[in-house]
Formats: sequence, structure tokens, C-alpha cells
Amino acid sequence: MKAIVTLLCVFLGSTISWAQVITFDDQGSVDGQALGNPYMIANNGETFVFTVSGVTGGPTTHRYRTTDSFGCGNTSLSHLSSGTFPATTWTIETQSGNEVDFGTIQFDNFFQCYVFAYELTIEGFKNNVSTGSQTFSVGGMNSIFTPNATFDDVDKIVITCADLGNLGIDNINWSSSTLHNQSYLLYDSVQLRYSKNSNTIEINTLNSGAHLYKYTMYDISGNQVKEGNESKIETFQLSKGIYFVKLDFNIGTVLKKLTF
Repeated sequence: MKAIVTLLCVFLGSTISWAQVITFDDQGSVDGQALGNPYMIANNGETFVFTVSGVTGGPTTHRYRTTDSFGCGNTSLSHLSSGTFPATTWTIETQSGNEVDFGTIQFDNFFQCYVFAYELTIEGFKNNVSTGSQTFSVGGMNSIFTPNATFDDVDKIVITCADLGNLGIDNINWSSSTLHNQSYLLYDSVQLRYSKNSNTIEINTLNSGAHLYKYTMYDISGNQVKEGNESKIETFQLSKGIYFVKLDFNIGTVLKKLTF
């Protein structure tokens, strides 16, 4: 049973997980480099736009930080900062207007040694309509914000605070809402039909855009018993029982349970 539980976790995870991570250490920037405002970064087919507003004290620019210059001894960073001047709003949005699901986000307080905390309100938006908000306190480095469903299917998040100056951000997890929905639709569209008369399992899908590349069949213990690329699976040599069939399509992978 342990083997099949592991099998389910691996394959179901690969079926519905499309997580991507925005990081800033692979852009060729150097410590303290001004990156402009707004700042844009491409990640796995989507471009995200970061904009700081509500600035006082002068024009601001995003900066890449690997160390801090505030005496707190933070090093080995690879973060985007909101700039040095006080600001009240930081917006992250998709340039295309596509909806995405935001996951965990890492915030960093470069002033942690001064016992100072950023008290954030983080709000999701879809077509400029609020989907809800959460509050979050950034008291130190590696503060991980975990969003609720408010941040699913949004095209923008807005971070507000009395002063966002020098707040750091990194490891922004996101996934494509379109791919998520496509994956669930694919799972629902796939049907396995067992015929006792012909000792075959027929693989059908109601999705005209889904083309089967390969199937892999496992028994209840997680042992592989058959594989192929046909839409019919012969079962003459298989004992009656519970099986799991992993189906690789051109638009995703699903795992189905079958008893015969």
C-alpha cells in the first residue's frame, strides 16, 4: 500500500502542479544595480511587471540586492528591492493580462536588526476588481507569505504599507490558471472502459485536442505491468483486481484507477 500511495502522490502531483518560481539571481544584475520603475521580468512564458508608487523624497527605482547597506549584516541575497525612498504601494501584474495563481512569496526585511517590521496588506485583483486581501508582517529575513484562494485566478496583486522602502522580495511562486483548468478538464474528459467479453480496456477522451502518447499500467503494489501507446489495452494476462493507469497526453498527464 505504501508503494501505491507514493505512486499516487508523484503522478497526481505532476498532473495538477504547474508551479513556476520568479527569482532574480539569473538576470545578470550586480549588487545595488538600478533596474528601473516599472521593472519587468520574463518567467516561463509570462512577463511580470513590478511597479512602485506613492513615493516621497524623490524618484525611485527597483534595485537588485545581494547584501544590505544598513548595518544588519545580511549577505548572500538575490532579491529585488522596492527602492530606497519611502513608498506606499508595490504592484505585481501580468503584462498580458492573463490570470495566474500566486503561491508563496518570500519577503525580506533588511532592517531586521532594528526591530522594525513591515505591516503589509496584500490584495488580489482580477480585471481591476478586488478578489480579497490578507495582512502579513515582515519582521525579518525569509518571511514566507502563504496566500489563500483569494490569489487564485488573478492578474494583479497590490502590496501596500505605510512605508515599503527597501523591502525585499524573492521566490515568487505562481502557476498558470489556464494550465490548471486544462489539467482538470483533461482528467474529467478521460474515460476507461473495461470489456469483459474482449478482455480489453478502451481509452476514450471527450477532448478532441488530447492525443495519447503513452499509457503505463500499475498494480495495487505499484509494480508496472503494461505499457504502450494504443488506445486499447489487452488484459488477458492480468489477474482481476485494482490497477492504476498513467496516461500521457500531448496536453498533460492523468492517473486513473480501474477495477476489473
